[in-house]
Amino acid sequence: MSHYPQQNLRTQPSDATRVAVAVILVSTIARLILAAGLDYGIDEAYAVSVGRQFQWSFFDHPPIAFWTAGVMETLTGFDAPHWLIRLPFVLAFSGTSWLIFALGRRLLGEMAGLWGLVFLTLSPFFFASAGSWIVPDGPVDLFLAASALVLADILFNEHDPRTTARRWLLMGVLFGLACLSKYHAFLFAAGAVVFIVSTRHRPQLTRPAPWIAGIIALAIFSPVIWWNAGHGWISIAFQTGRSHVEGGLYPVHVLQMLAGEAAYLLPWTLVLLISALVRGLATKPKWLNKPGSREKVWFLASLSLPATILFTVLPLFGSRGLPHWPMPGWLFAFPILGAMVAQVVANGSRWPIWLARGSAALLALVAVAVIGLTQSGSVAGWLLRTPGMVDGAGIITPLLNEASDWKGLNAALTERGLGANAGRFIATPRWFEAARISSALASEGVKPLPAVTVFNEDARGFAFLTDQTTLLGEDAVIITEPQFALDPARMLAPYFQRIDEPELITISVAGGIPKTLQVALAHTLLKPYPLRYGATSR
Repeated sequence: MSHYPQQNLRTQPSDATRVAVAVILVSTIARLILAAGLDYGIDEAYAVSVGRQFQWSFFDHPPIAFWTAGVMETLTGFDAPHWLIRLPFVLAFSGTSWLIFALGRRLLGEMAGLWGLVFLTLSPFFFASAGSWIVPDGPVDLFLAASALVLADILFNEHDPRTTARRWLLMGVLFGLACLSKYHAFLFAAGAVVFIVSTRHRPQLTRPAPWIAGIIALAIFSPVIWWNAGHGWISIAFQTGRSHVEGGLYPVHVLQMLAGEAAYLLPWTLVLLISALVRGLATKPKWLNKPGSREKVWFLASLSLPATILFTVLPLFGSRGLPHWPMPGWLFAFPILGAMVAQVVANGSRWPIWLARGSAALLALVAVAVIGLTQSGSVAGWLLRTPGMVDGAGIITPLLNEASDWKGLNAALTERGLGANAGRFIATPRWFEAARISSALASEGVKPLPAVTVFNEDARGFAFLTDQTTLLGEDAVIITEPQFALDPARMLAPYFQRIDEPELITISVAGGIPKTLQVALAHTLLKPYPLRYGATSR
């Protein structure tokens, strides 16, 4: 897509919509290629594995991403190609891209919307993770962007009272769906309230429509409340506990978070986003000389800053955090960046065009490299075998663990008489191993899929899939990765009558790289693992 910025982004604003459609179309095709070229990441394998069984909500997140994966597998089959299961998430980001363009166009002008779209599209996190993977970020971005566009229409356009009320009701539905996607949506709501209360739009809150919209959103979100109430509020506790305050100050954690955000957005894009926010709020730049522009920038900043500031600064007080946490906030800073860049280009400067082209080339290079490493056994094997080329144990091996399916698992088990169709359940000491096992067996067409259980306090969503008391008296196949230096036979011995001597099997990752697993046959489950939460605690 690199030729679009060079050839078209210096043209008249009337061409912006045509170019935006072209950018979104090219981006969608590129993300479909990425979706077809990559195995599931661990989080994706987990989502499809846990999402096969309907629940009103889930341990980690609200349900929409899990429901979507479950519906797609039901419609297409558990052994459907990954790109097909990912398709709704690819299309969701295409919708998000259009909505962010439309939001920037409505508030700050055609070219602001277009340049915001370009830099959003060229951000690795939004292109890959939010743009094509089976994670909650794609749905929440879509519904938050739609909510923002409707809210902007309510606040900045004149409507008769009945039309305004209808817009608020639509806002309630869209925001409810955002809440049903990821808890981050509540930070968006906080920012929207701050904006309304701090501006001339305060009278909106004296009318019934916004409150009715809130009730609608709460009703849509109610399955999450109901599920959590029945499970000791475990999902809320898990998410809030991930950002705990330890006491003292840890500035290095903030720097680490910023470094992660720079990698997810590209360093120059992060710098431009911060510059656009600071200039838009603290100065009077030329690109905000139109009437009402500063208020519109404050609207976008109000939606952006709660998540970006909270998750960037919170590591100062303890928990390191994860760099994708602020991303739903950065989403709404892109139209402001677009306005700043549009003015630079209008003044005759070409650096944004070259920066966009360079970003596109870098993104393509990284995508090809990751696909090559995770899908070509010869490429990954050569890197692992060649001294001095790369720290294989520190770079390539973790990448393969994170981004490669386990292939040939059932065949390897069957060779030793431990096949998944032998009437046994699967036991493993780690949730991410359970995700890989369940995903691998499904991809290999094993029917019916055996229960996959986690014998560990940190069982995540697998704790809610199978009540281990229903497995009492049954045999299990214990599967684990030996590099974690745990003896599953000794660790799980108290729960079974007898565990046979563990043995090693070999499967493959990355198109043929051998991977060793440790397996053992466990006889007669005597008691369930004492999980802190889950099916056995109901």
